[in-house]
Amino acid sequence: ITFSLTTPIVDDGVYQCIYSSNLSKWVALASNSTTFSVSLVDSGDSNPSGWTNIRILSPRPDTRNDGGWVLRTNGTRFFVGGDVLRYYDLLGSNGVQPGINISNVKALVLTQPLVMGGDAVSNVSIQYSTNNGDSWTNAINSFTTRTTEIVSSSVGWLATGLNGVVSSVKYSSNGITWINVGLPSGTAFGPIQFDGRSWCVFAGTTVYRHDAFAGNIANGATWTTTTATFENSSPGDTLYTFPPP
Repeated sequence: ITFSLTTPIVDDGVYQCIYSSNLSKWVALASNSTTFSVSLVDSGDSNPSGWTNIRILSPRPDTRNDGGWVLRTNGTRFFVGGDVLRYYDLLGSNGVQPGINISNVKALVLTQPLVMGGDAVSNVSIQYSTNNGDSWTNAINSFTTRTTEIVSSSVGWLATGLNGVVSSVKYSSNGITWINVGLPSGTAFGPIQFDGRSWCVFAGTTVYRHDAFAGNIANGATWTTTTATFENSSPGDTLYTFPPP
């Protein structure tokens, strides 16, 4: 789907755009150079238009050190992850910056409990919340340097990140306690997908796959490995996938 955000007028651009099933609307994080705002548009149009600026974000959020953002909605609460995490309630006044123990938020999953990842502070790069983001607690055995991605499913959470400079994969059945997954050390992992039955971890043109409902997920020998090939062409250095419908 393609569209342009023309109402309200945007000088800097649209940084994130997601679909909120809670609100049945598209949600965009946009900026007009001086103010960040959250805007909504009715869904169902192949070329959505008629955006409404529903929430000026004050205090203004700041970007991560890599220029990225995370935007999520949970009910009428908007979470914006940049250099820190802030949340804004649709009918509230100023945004809230809860105390967190990570910086540069790179991942935020809103299944219960809420799970967040980013750059580590004091060797902690994953935290969880059981009260809709009001407060956050350190997860157990998170990556010591950085968490780059977290994906949830009906049977748990899978994450990629760094311990020192080594790329690794971790699994959690509850979002709180994480275990190491024994995939080949030194491989640059990510992205992750859950297809409804299996975990898929992409690493370059290699796909590691494991039945999400089977045991022994920590044992790397129980994962299958596939190298992606394409008829009459070859993939580039990194293979990406899109969320399943």
